[in-house]
Amino acid sequence: MPRHYFTATGQASSAPLDAELSLPATAYSDLLREWGAYGDTEHAYRENQTLLERLLGLTLSVQTLEPQMLRSALDVDAFYAQPGEGLDPTKEGSILVAQADGKGVPLIKAASDQPVRLGKGQKRGTKKEAIVTALYTVAPYVRTADEVADAILHAADPALVRPRPRPVGKEPHATLAGKATVCSDLAARAA
Repeated sequence: MPRHYFTATGQASSAPLDAELSLPATAYSDLLREWGAYGDTEHAYRENQTLLERLLGLTLSVQTLEPQMLRSALDVDAFYAQPGEGLDPTKEGSILVAQADGKGVPLIKAASDQPVRLGKGQKRGTKKEAIVTALYTVAPYVRTADEVADAILHAADPALVRPRPRPVGKEPHATLAGKATVCSDLAARAA
């Protein structure tokens, strides 16, 4: 969106509309930063640029998206350092759930580091395991044998099925720090 931008020699520049909209110094809204970061984690910068242009009619350069993503990455440690809601003893379920899941994510190398042809057994890139953990409580979901059988066979009337209890105080974390670090962190959080 076009906006007025004021500047004078020896003075700090000003864009009054930015302050009205509570825009950060980069002049990109938090929502646009979030959409950009989400797209950049799922796709290449160029693909994300095309998607944002199609959805918003806003042309952003790759040189704009990449620094935004780097700024977002700086917020990760501060996000995890802030105190979470934690588990509320008055609302928590009686079952404590601790879970972890890992997936190999490709590490991007500079194009100059890549050989044109690979030798036998060589792989194009390397992967590192990203591990996501979650900790929460949930109430028991007590069912009869017939209810379990109906659920497995998809024979139960959906209108009559009781909803499952919802997780309470769910705290997800993600890291590339490795299994040992993740397991000790998850155990400390569970304790």
